[in-house]
Amino acid sequence: FSGNGDYEEALRSIIATYFRFLSNHPEFVRMLMWENLEQGSHLKLDAFGGIRDVMVVSISNLIEKGKAIGRIRAEVDEKQVILTLISCSFNYFSNIHTLSRVLHMDLSSPESIEARIAHVTDMVLDYITQPAPQRRKK
Repeated sequence: FSGNGDYEEALRSIIATYFRFLSNHPEFVRMLMWENLEQGSHLKLDAFGGIRDVMVVSISNLIEKGKAIGRIRAEVDEKQVILTLISCSFNYFSNIHTLSRVLHMDLSSPESIEARIAHVTDMVLDYITQPAPQRRKK
């Protein structure tokens, strides 16, 4: 990341890399699904940290740097952004078979995966860079 706004390209790269990792490693998706069924009881954070930390630290750093140069809204919570990215990517692969049937499309096709990467990336970048939406009062 350099100070000229390359945070956007770096973020695009991280999102695409994570999607492609999940696509190429269905065993990882199944392992995490099983671990969640077991309420995380077997997860050893010291062994898992290396995988987790690369993405979490990279995204956190990018968001903080984007805030510092005024390209990302100051109130953006990087942990919420990370949760959104993980949810949007992991859910796609953890439910790929049922969603493919429900939507009558092959979500495992390279075209579908690339379309999802583009959609999630645009959604996240729009959220972190655009003015905060007005919240409706109840």
